[in-house]
Amino acid sequence: MHSHANHTIHREHIHHGWNNQFPPRLTIAPGETVQFETRDASSGQLSKTSTAEALKKLDLAFVNPVNGDPVFPTLSYAAQLLRPGEETRLKRETASTMYVVIEGEGATEIAGNRFAWERNDIFVVPNFLWRRHINTRDDDAVLYAVSDAPLMEKIGQYRAQGRGKDGAVENLVA
Repeated sequence: MHSHANHTIHREHIHHGWNNQFPPRLTIAPGETVQFETRDASSGQLSKTSTAEALKKLDLAFVNPVNGDPVFPTLSYAAQLLRPGEETRLKRETASTMYVVIEGEGATEIAGNRFAWERNDIFVVPNFLWRRHINTRDDDAVLYAVSDAPLMEKIGQYRAQGRGKDGAVENLVA
């Protein structure tokens, strides 16, 4: 903390954007100083001691900075990093998802069929088919995803399931 600041607004008291509907957090007099504690780009999901395992769980979603909701009420946007040789677990959901390959090469298994992809490819995973992504190279792969999951949630039809290492089906969202 800066020793000359009169006030501090701590990171847990921030808003995700400016909005006149929010009440003022602080009122200051002329000449007073305020120190703001900010979050990093991961919004606190990573720290200096984070491991590669934490990167796998990093949620990078394109959201409304004021309220955290999807930017559009019926679509979500997100990026997924696949480390060299990484395979995601099998998953299926009632939402359809379009993927754009930003970087890297790999394959996606959809309903038991394997589809190879590389940079600038676009592919779609229809709803409720088992799928997993595989990075087949020695460098990172990045997939950008556009999903209609928010629409399915709004009409009460979103479900997601995954398969455990033993092959058992697990409800991720019911």
